[in-house]
Amino acid sequence: MKKIIATLAVIFSLTTSATFAYDGKDVNQSVLKSFKKEFAGAENATWQEVGSGILRVTFNYQHKNVSAFFDADGDVIATSTFVSEEHLPLPVLKAVNEKYSDFKKTEIVEYTMDNETKYLITIVNGNENMVLKVGGNGSIEVYKR
Repeated sequence: MKKIIATLAVIFSLTTSATFAYDGKDVNQSVLKSFKKEFAGAENATWQEVGSGILRVTFNYQHKNVSAFFDADGDVIATSTFVSEEHLPLPVLKAVNEKYSDFKKTEIVEYTMDNETKYLITIVNGNENMVLKVGGNGSIEVYKR
C-alpha cells in the first residue's frame, strides 16, 4: 500500500506544480546522503514536499534538468527529466503518432520508476488536451484528460 501511495504521489507531482518548497534545511540526513551518493556533482538542488513523506529534488545533472523523488529513508523512488520528441524511443514515437496523429505534443517527461522507463506526454488538438502515459514498448494509457 505504501508503494502505491508513493507511486501515485510521484506521478501526480510530474503533472502538477502544486508543491511546497523547502530551503533544504529540513531534509533529513539519510535523504541528503543518498542524494549526494546517487547524483554526485549535481548542482542547484531545490527540495519540495510532494506528499505523504515523499520529497522531490530538482537539480542540474550532466547538463540536464532532473527531478528525483526520495522517501523518508533516503531511497530513490523515481527520477524524471524533460525530453524532446527527437529523444523518444521509436516504439513510443510510432505508437503516439499513429493513435494521435491530429495532436501536437507540447510536453514530454521521461521518468524511471522500479527500473522501468515511461513517458508522460501532453498532447493538444484545439480545445482538447490530455496526458498520455506511454511505456517504452509503445503501450498507451490516457492518464489525464
